Amino acid sequence: MTNLILHDIDEPNIKRDNSLATSIKDYPENKKFDVIAMNPPFGGVEEDIIQYNFPVDMRTSETADLFMVLIMNRLKENGRAGVILPDGFLFGNDNAKIAIKRSCLKILTFIQL
Repeated sequence: MTNLILHDIDEPNIKRDNSLATSIKDYPENKKFDVIAMNPPFGGVEEDIIQYNFPVDMRTSETADLFMVLIMNRLKENGRAGVILPDGFLFGNDNAKIAIKRSCLKILTFIQL
């Protein structure tokens, strides 16, 4: 709300929906982004029907994990993302977390500063 007020946006076009409800396969290239900055909701749990929108090896009920998969699939090639990760993400060892982290490592590009 504060950002809307600060930028004089009186009537924002906001769609209230579940971002995870669309299959990640259904996003065409023109619906992908160069930059994504996100603080995914931590501690949320998604229903089985939502999990079917994701690859089998990355299906989990944890909302933050599903958002990581969504972010990776919504980035354009050579896109960049800034994401706040939950505590257990880096060291979690369930099958879905391992598959998600492997996928992240495959697409990471390290920039030398």
